[in-house]
Amino acid sequence: MIGTTALRKITFNQIENFLEVARELNCSRAAQLLGVSQPTLSKSISTLESMIGVKLFYRNGRGLALTPAGEYLNSAYSHLYPEISKATTHACSMEFGTRQIFRIAFPSFYDTDEGFQMVRKICNTFKKLYPKVIVEEILRDFREQSREIEYGNADLGFAQDFVMHGNEKISSKRVARLGRYLAIAIGHPMAKHETIDFTSLSNEVFFRVAALADDQYMRDMLLLECNGYGFTPKEIVLVPNMMTFMHNIREQKGVGICGHFLFYQEEFGVKYYKLPVINETPYIIAAWRTNNDKHEIKSMLDLVPDTV
Repeated sequence: MIGTTALRKITFNQIENFLEVARELNCSRAAQLLGVSQPTLSKSISTLESMIGVKLFYRNGRGLALTPAGEYLNSAYSHLYPEISKATTHACSMEFGTRQIFRIAFPSFYDTDEGFQMVRKICNTFKKLYPKVIVEEILRDFREQSREIEYGNADLGFAQDFVMHGNEKISSKRVARLGRYLAIAIGHPMAKHETIDFTSLSNEVFFRVAALADDQYMRDMLLLECNGYGFTPKEIVLVPNMMTFMHNIREQKGVGICGHFLFYQEEFGVKYYKLPVINETPYIIAAWRTNNDKHEIKSMLDLVPDTV
């Protein structure tokens, strides 16, 4: 097993070299792209393998191939290294007092949810007004988004209000009502009708994405929303993410209340019915850690309408 001392000696240069060889599966071509000699590159890879204690490549009839350990590290490093590189580049490019990095956490689907049009407009306006601020957009699932803000990895977040429920470290401001739709499979019997018979929804299983550690709160909130439309669902099932949510609906395992997603349309097998705004309709909020006094937060919040 790799020791702590060896781990500390691994360099970014070795990781970059490994990723290039893993991408090309050809040392000669990788060395040319990196601008180093082939012997230098081969030695870098051999040193990395020695430090880790496992082989990362083996030779086959067509050249190099990744070992299972190499495949794993390639997958992990491919995600981590660009983020480290980007953060370092941003830090180096900052001019003290004039350039700032402003990190904003969004739901993973916000780019395609019609309900977040107001948020996209606010963010685009901010970028035009403050061109010297580097806006770093972080897309996360519900629980991860909440943690990013709570732990200070993101300065601000735009989220459904229930995502920040019960977090005393977070302050928030309402941005807009969340657009709500009933999502059902194209093959569902109800999909043949132009309007929804709410009383028939009492026979349906409803899916919801688990946004919090408190699963019961998430069930209670969906139950209140359904009751606001005049029915009680047969069962409420929590799923880990939006992809699982949509997959289950498409497979006709149940239905759900959600936003209107541009990449989950009828050709995907999902039909939407717009729901009226009721007292229980959630809000989109801007949320930030209460003790974060970064002035960009106030500048962004100033762009949020006060009439919500």
